[in-house]
Amino acid sequence: MSRSEELFHKAVFLENRHRFAEAAFYYEELAKEEHITLDMLYALMQYFHRIGNFQKVLVTIQPHHKVS
Repeated sequence: MSRSEELFHKAVFLENRHRFAEAAFYYEELAKEEHITLDMLYALMQYFHRIGNFQKVLVTIQPHHKVS
């Protein structure tokens, strides 16, 4: 399992258990990853929208991201 997959699964797991502060750490780390899937991108955009960081929603896809 890749690092981005591990971060994604941990974030979703924690969020589903209402441990939002801990999930936030993993979402922030996932946003820094180079390789992400569309599911991960969608989850990141939902997360940043939910916390009200609309600027981060717009810059979630960086030139270095490779979305598959």
